[in-house]
Amino acid sequence: MTRARILADYVSSGDELALKAPLISPALVTPNLGTPSAGTMTNVTGIPAAQVGGVLPVGVTGGSGLGNGITSIQTWYLSTQHYGTANNWLGKTTAPVTQSLSNGIGTMTVDTSDGKWSFPATGYWYVNWNANMQMLAGVSDSGSSWIVSQIFSDAGSTRLSEAYTQIGNNGSASTYAQTSISFIYDVTSTSTSVLYFKTVAGLTTYWWAGVDNQYVNFIRLGDT
Repeated sequence: MTRARILADYVSSGDELALKAPLISPALVTPNLGTPSAGTMTNVTGIPAAQVGGVLPVGVTGGSGLGNGITSIQTWYLSTQHYGTANNWLGKTTAPVTQSLSNGIGTMTVDTSDGKWSFPATGYWYVNWNANMQMLAGVSDSGSSWIVSQIFSDAGSTRLSEAYTQIGNNGSASTYAQTSISFIYDVTSTSTSVLYFKTVAGLTTYWWAGVDNQYVNFIRLGDT
C-alpha cells in the first residue's frame, strides 16, 4: 500500500487524525476505549463479577434475586413415633428428627430443648410439612375427634399456618388421617426468623415416624 493511499484513508481534524474508513477485525493491544455510548457485548468474555450489577438471569453464576434459582433443599423427618394427646413439638427430645436430604447452602439447626428451627440463610423459603397419624380402635370409635398440625414463629403464641382434620366415629377399626401444610416464609434474620412445628389431637393418637410419614421440606427459593 502506498503512502498516498494510507493518507487518503484519513482526514485532518485540527490537531488530530480521524479515521475515515472503518477497520475490520483490528487486534487492539490494551486500548483505552473510554466510555462507549452503546455496544453489543454478545461475545465478550472475562468480565469480573464485581463489575456486573443488577439481577442476573437464571443459569448465570453469581446471579442474585429469584432469578438465581434454588440454592438449598433439605428434608427432615420424625425418627421416633410418639403417642398421646399432649402437644408435641417436632425436633424436641420427645419428637426427635433426622435429616435425610441436604443439598446447597448451610443446614437447618434444631434446638432439642424447645423444638425451635433456625435457617442457615435469609431469603424466601418454601416450607412443606406432612404428618400421618392413627387413632387406635376403641379410641377413635368413641365419637368425633380432631387432629391439628400448627406452625408458629415463636414458642406457641404467633401461629403462621394450621391444618385441622375432624375424625368421625369409625366403629371398631382404627382411624387414619394426614395433615399437610405448605407456605412461603420470608427469612429476614437467621437469628430471629425461626419456626416451631406442633401436633396435637383430641384423643390418644399415634404420630407415625419415618421419612414417608412425618417430614418437613425446606427449599430456599432466592433472596428477599
